Amino acid sequence: MFFDKNGILDIDGMLEENESFRKVMEDGIVTEDEIKSLSDNVVSVLHDIEARFSDEQQAEVRSLMVEACALFAAWHYHSVQSLNNE
Repeated sequence: MFFDKNGILDIDGMLEENESFRKVMEDGIVTEDEIKSLSDNVVSVLHDIEARFSDEQQAEVRSLMVEACALFAAWHYHSVQSLNNE
């Protein structure tokens, strides 16, 4: 579910399975409306989690989100940094 056959986090595989992401990427252009739609999806899932999960489970989800966001932000910064050094 989370890892590929080599034990590596399978972000690409998860994105390929995600209908929202596939729809956004089908024309190769990401619009502000598409970003808003993805953001709305996240907010909806979080509201559902708040309603159904215990405080402890919510804390685990929050921790995962923080780490995932940190990974994305660092990766994005590294990508921009690499472009600036070329």
